[in-house]
Amino acid sequence: MRAWTPARAQALRARWNEEQKRQNLGYWERLFEYIEESEFLTGRSRARDGGKPPFMASLDWIVKAENFAKIIEGRYHHQEAA
Repeated sequence: MRAWTPARAQALRARWNEEQKRQNLGYWERLFEYIEESEFLTGRSRARDGGKPPFMASLDWIVKAENFAKIIEGRYHHQEAA
């Protein structure tokens, strides 16, 4: 990420404000540690069809409401959700 745009700030702020437990840096540190455990979200999964590089979640993708919900629900992990 090279530029912190108003749209990016708005998406992150929205996730921050959705729940009180998210309103501290400790929550976000644990979230990113949880994301780090996912081979899919961190680009450590196998290459996609046609030899395309594996998917890797960007901050924009992570803070999008629909994707954020999937992450904390554990859709990209085989263990307990965040």
